[in-house]
This record gives sequence, C-alpha cells and structure tokens, in this order.
Amino acid sequence: MPNSFIEPPTVLLVDDHTLFREGMRLMLGSSPLVHAHILDAGNLPDALALQQSVDLVLLDIGLPGIGGLEGLLSVRQRWPDAVIVMLSAHDRPELVREALSKGACGFVSKTAQPVQICQEVRRWLYQQRGPEPQPQALPGEAAAGAIPGGDESLTPRQYEVLKLLAQGLSNKAIAFKLHLSEHTIRNHVVAILRHFNALTRTEAVMASQRLGLLPATLI
Repeated sequence: MPNSFIEPPTVLLVDDHTLFREGMRLMLGSSPLVHAHILDAGNLPDALALQQSVDLVLLDIGLPGIGGLEGLLSVRQRWPDAVIVMLSAHDRPELVREALSKGACGFVSKTAQPVQICQEVRRWLYQQRGPEPQPQALPGEAAAGAIPGGDESLTPRQYEVLKLLAQGLSNKAIAFKLHLSEHTIRNHVVAILRHFNALTRTEAVMASQRLGLLPATLI
C-alpha cells in the first residue's frame, strides 16, 4: 500500500439516496483497493458542516435543493485541496462538460461495477500524491468515469487548455491567458495528446468533439 498518507485518506460521499449511500460507504470502507476513512452526508449543507479534513469528495450531481453542480464552488471553497468527483447515473456528455468546467476533477457512473468504482476512487486519491501500485484490471474493464481515450481523465486545468487549443491558440498565447509558464502548458498539451491517443493538437480537439467534450463550433 502507498505510504503517501501517514493516516488513511478521507473520502466524503454526498448522496441523498440512503440505500445507495450506505451501500457505497460499506463497499468503499471494506475495499482493500481504497483503504480510506469514509464519511457520508445526505445533502450539501450537512456535508459542508463537517469539521474533518477531506481528501476526496464523491458528489451526487442530482442532489435535491442545492444540486451537486450548483454546490461545486461551495465544496471547493470548504476543502480547497480536495479532489472532487461527480456521481451520476447519467453519463451525458453535456453533464460531463459542465462538471469539468465548474471544477470537478472527474465523473463516476453509479451504474459501474463495484470494482471499477473502487479502482477509480483509488486512482483519484493517489494520482496527485506520487506513484501508486496499479491494481490489475479484470479483462474488459475500464476505469469508471474516465473520459475515453487514454489512461487518465483530464484535469480541470487540462480541460481549460484543451478549450484554448480548440480556438487555435499557441502554447505561448495559452500561457499568457492562463498566467502559466510555457513549460507548464507544454506538459498539459502532452498529457492531452496522450489522453486522446492523438499525434497532433488538431487530432486531440477533433477527438474531444467526437466524445462531446467540446462543441464542434470551436474549430
């Protein structure tokens, strides 16, 4: 098991469906793939009232009242260093786009197999904290919620860079617009190309449009 955490990481599950929430909590809490402390809440106000620090938030996109998408900013303000991943039974491209544009780091389908959900949670917990041993996927399985086209999902920053690539901006122009170095932008572009298995920036943009992540009108 990785030694990146002195204590096990903390996962917060926010979902209003009691049976689903309890099942997820039991599954994640007992999974050797995750090895984390699991908190849960049935709505956003209860979640935001928690005093514990959180490493990963699994946020239902369809919460009643203040929904998951509307509450993303509040969750980000409450736990600025946490990874936020949206939960939904509907993998519609427009929902994925909106979640990413509002600061979510990923998207997990509620209909995925349990082992896939556990693998995805593990990946998000450790991807920004150094390398981790990768569990061997079962034949035919893919990471739940990962946008097709590569081994990793796009981060919100990479999604920003992708949108600017679609507008035809150079690395230098993107760096200026995002107040980042050209070296950082180059790294993001390389990650985007790898994600879509593309050889050129144009191929990556076209692949993202085929997947519905960008509107075709951007190029």
